[in-house]
Order: sequence, then C-alpha cells, then structure tokens
Amino acid sequence: MDTNLFSIIIPVYNVERYLNKCIESVVKQTYKNFEIILVDDGSPDSCPRICDEWAKKDDRIVVIHKGNGGLSSARNAGIKRAKGQYIGFIDSDDYWTESNFLEKIKDIVTENSVDVILFEYKEADESGSTIKTPQFKCQQSIKADLQKVVDDDCLYSSACHKFVKRELFSNYDLFFREGVTSEDIEWTAKLISVAKEYYIYPIVQYAYVQRKGSIVHSIDIKAINVLMENIKICIDIAKKADDNAIFSYVSYQYITLLNLYVRFGNNDVSIYDFIKKNSWLLSYSKNKKVKIVKLFHKLFGMKITLFLLKLFLTIK
Repeated sequence: MDTNLFSIIIPVYNVERYLNKCIESVVKQTYKNFEIILVDDGSPDSCPRICDEWAKKDDRIVVIHKGNGGLSSARNAGIKRAKGQYIGFIDSDDYWTESNFLEKIKDIVTENSVDVILFEYKEADESGSTIKTPQFKCQQSIKADLQKVVDDDCLYSSACHKFVKRELFSNYDLFFREGVTSEDIEWTAKLISVAKEYYIYPIVQYAYVQRKGSIVHSIDIKAINVLMENIKICIDIAKKADDNAIFSYVSYQYITLLNLYVRFGNNDVSIYDFIKKNSWLLSYSKNKKVKIVKLFHKLFGMKITLFLLKLFLTIK
C-alpha cells in the first residue's frame, strides 16, 4: 500500500477546549501512513493557532485556513485536498477511542476490496464517560452488500463512522450540500446509491461527544424543515437508484422526523401533512423501531401513533 492510505479530515470551528484531544487521538495511531487535514473554518478562537502548532510538530498534518462556510464547506475543502486512498472524517469535538484503530482498518482494506468500511461509535459526555453505545445487529467483522448493512442496522447517517474510497468522491460528486444542517443524511443516501461493497467492523472506535451548544442539540422548526427537505431528496435518490435498501435507509430518517415533530413541532400543519403523505416509507425497513411505528400506524392511524411516540419519549 502507498503512503497516505488514509486522509483524515477534521473541520475546525470554535472548539479550542476539545481540539487537542481530537487531533492527538489520530496522531497517536500505531499505523502511521496517513495525512490529517485540519480545515480551520474561520474559527474566532485559538483554533487556528492550535492547528498551525500541530502542523509544525507533525509533517503529516496539513492546515487549510478559510472563511467561515459551515461544516459541509469545511469538509468539501478537505476532500478536494485529500490524497489518501480512503477518506475518513472526525468532528473536532470528538475523538477516536483506540490507538490501533487505523491498523485494523488498514488490515481490512488490504485484505478486502470494498468501497465503504462501517464501524461503531459511542456517545460520551465531556468528561469521556460513556452515555450510550448503539449496536449493530451483525456482531462479526464481515464483508457485506447494502441490503445486509441496512437490515443489520449498520448504516448511521453520520459521515464520521465510515471510511470511503476517495475515488467515489471524484467519480460521483460525493460532496456535502452546503448551507444546511443534517447534511449527512443526504450525503449518505448519495453514497449508498453508488457504493457497491461494504465491510462491517462492529467495534466501538469513535467517541461522539454530547456537548451543550453543538449543532445537533440546537433543534427548532427550521431544523425540522431542513430534515424534511433532506428526506425528500433521499426519496428521489432512492427512486432513481431503484433500490429498496436505500428506501430502508430513508425510512429510518422518517422515524427521526416523527420523533422531532412530537418533541418540537407538533402544531405545524405542513410538517404533519408531509409525515402523513409519506407514511408509506414505513413499509421498507426491518429496523425494530420502524416496525413498531408501522404497527401502531396500521392499528391506530397517524395521529394516535404520534401521540404514543410523544408519550414514550416523555417516559424515557
């Protein structure tokens, strides 16, 4: 394998408390042939200086300084600069949990011709304590097709739990849509519409830090409408690809929309109309949550289903 088998892209904005830990988790990897691309997205704090200091210490680190354009813009800048055979992403307030992570991924891509490698993550608080660890149904390392990936709940929308062949980005224009939130949802739909071979690596390697003030914790009606727009785009992608496995992926995003609706937007008629119109998505997934909602919908209709969802979320 050539040097720089991996390009690790880290968008950076206003995360001076977390950035060193994030970068260190990559630098300390036992497998050494990679590049780190730090994309300073016009950060107003000390992050630009921290990035430059790391680049001086390690010649595998490249720094891009740019005006603020948001997460998608920063990732896209990193993709255009990347030279590795596979691209991975880390959000700059998160970190990898194991120092031999890239060693394991190197072994996988050396022995298997795959487009995408999927791995597990955990949610952690700012002190590093585990809050929750999702779990793939498939608990063995295995090469798989897309249908098995979605059936075994191995396809999270986040770009950060995947390594992707770099050639897919140039061959299929796999850039992130800029100026929106929930951009990973559409991007993952585009990815799975063109990627053919996958590898499931069901080991926790990524710590997804839950911190106050992050984008994911800033939900309002505007964010729900952006999610709704993403689902529309994903439906079009699935129809064009004519692949039920992609519809299975979209059905899980639809469940996310239902949950957000009952939490934050249950007086919005346009959102309810969209939910009701697209209830057919419930027919595609084998995911346990989707199947439960499908059963409720069949027995009670949409309004009562949404009421039950809100009740369960309140109890939880």
